[in-house]
Amino acid sequence: MILTFKTKAMSVNKMYRGRRFSTKEGLATKESFQWEAKAQWKHKPIAGEVKVNVEFHVQNKRSDLDNLLKGFLDSMTGILYEDDRQISEIHAKRFLSKEPRILLQLITK
Repeated sequence: MILTFKTKAMSVNKMYRGRRFSTKEGLATKESFQWEAKAQWKHKPIAGEVKVNVEFHVQNKRSDLDNLLKGFLDSMTGILYEDDRQISEIHAKRFLSKEPRILLQLITK
């Protein structure tokens, strides 16, 4: 199954004095991802191992793929899968695009 998210991907955390915390913008983005996932995913969270293919279509080159990935996959916990520790394989790509979006494919093992 492929899910499409229209929410603009962004890093959801900031660092201050060596501590990581979520920003207001980051929390709003996470909530938006969750609403979009719930609207498209009508099943219980997956219980077994999951392989993830994800494409981030972003508007600028400054977007850091690993930060985008972490925040996005964390926000899917409890909706698409029970815990992100179930993810055993990840294939991620970043593309420059005039139409920001995220494409997510989940493959169960």
